[in-house]
Amino acid sequence: MDQKKRVVSQRKTISGRFVIVKAIENKKGILGGTILTVGIAWLFYDSVWGVISGCVIIPWFLKLFAENQKKKREVQNLCEFKEMMQILSAYMQAGCSLENAFFETEQEIKNLFSEKSFLYQCLHKMNRKIHVSVPIEQAFLEFSQEICVEEAYDFADILLYAKRLGGNYIHHIQQTALRIEEKIGISQEIETMLAEKRLELRVMIAMPLLIFAYMKLTSKEFIGVLYHSVAGVLMMSVCLVFYLVMISLGRKIVDIKI
Repeated sequence: MDQKKRVVSQRKTISGRFVIVKAIENKKGILGGTILTVGIAWLFYDSVWGVISGCVIIPWFLKLFAENQKKKREVQNLCEFKEMMQILSAYMQAGCSLENAFFETEQEIKNLFSEKSFLYQCLHKMNRKIHVSVPIEQAFLEFSQEICVEEAYDFADILLYAKRLGGNYIHHIQQTALRIEEKIGISQEIETMLAEKRLELRVMIAMPLLIFAYMKLTSKEFIGVLYHSVAGVLMMSVCLVFYLVMISLGRKIVDIKI
């Protein structure tokens, strides 16, 4: 009973940390959206009334910010899962049982990424379940659902069928782990190539704003007609909408699913 209580306590701890992380991310998103709104009010409208655009800008920015944070977590989880599979394969090749290999892998992951690592916390919880006699295939399935890595789902399916079929399932699991490791390596190589394109997109997003800000600071009389008039406000609003649409389109172009 005490061990089961510890598992429940670990689950509450992980859930609590996830809620805290989400709260911090939301605060950062709101702060970033507010700063962006103030910048747009100055750059596009040259008026405090331009902050009204925040009704559109802040929700849009929060959505983009949440997508970026989710992508970062997925990449981080994938990298850590690859390390986990490498360590797990090494222990199984050394003759460890699957259960012992997971326990040893937990310690290695702790040394590599610290106790604050989300994957370590999920792996620790999984091993606690195994320790209280939860079937290893069920424990790993729940682990894969927590870390949300596609390759983890694949391994959970293989583990389930391998345990059912019996035979030399350890060999099949080893081979599966190696193939998943290779697949993740290829995915990371593709992600590295896409990172260059994403950097180019960020530069392309920033350049129009920087050029326009330079003109506003150095040649106010040249662009002054765009402010404080109905025609100017409409023109700048159209430009702002077009700019946001182009950002969304650019993100979709470089957001290639691997």
